[in-house]
Amino acid sequence: MKNVKKVLLILLASLLSIAGVIALTACDPEEPAPQPYTQTIATAEDFKALSEKQGEASSYGTFTLTNDIDLGAEYMPSGVGVDTSFRGVFDGQGHKITYTITQQATAPTSDEEQLTAQATRYWGLFGYLYNATVKNLTVEVNIDVDADSEVTYIGGLAAFAYGSVKLENVTVNGDIELGYGY
Repeated sequence: MKNVKKVLLILLASLLSIAGVIALTACDPEEPAPQPYTQTIATAEDFKALSEKQGEASSYGTFTLTNDIDLGAEYMPSGVGVDTSFRGVFDGQGHKITYTITQQATAPTSDEEQLTAQATRYWGLFGYLYNATVKNLTVEVNIDVDADSEVTYIGGLAAFAYGSVKLENVTVNGDIELGYGY
């Protein structure tokens, strides 16, 4: 019986060693794991620059609003698909974001314009939320869009949300009008 236990312990130690080697070779020591970070949003320009941190880069970030901000008329949402979605934590700290989107559809005249039309079918403060958290925020919105795509996503906070999206203490007020056609 002692020999069986000894053989099992040796076998277990060997398996752990192999697993350790596999784990070490799976990690690239040249690229450290992304670290959590915090970024403050104090101006409309700061919020618009948030699009640079969309997609996987935003997964590790907490973005904190420090002032009420007005994104102005003709705001264009970013994050218009899963690859460029917002995935982090956005904490409004009780502040308000105001924005307006007015978009009239025009018939695409080229393949490039058709692609642009497809890319601009997400209308909201965030174009796409994926496994994100938005909290302590008030949104004042005025959206008047004539869609240039048969599939259009529209919402005051987010045009589209997927996965484990958490909303805590979020209020959205305003008007949303959607038309379709050229």
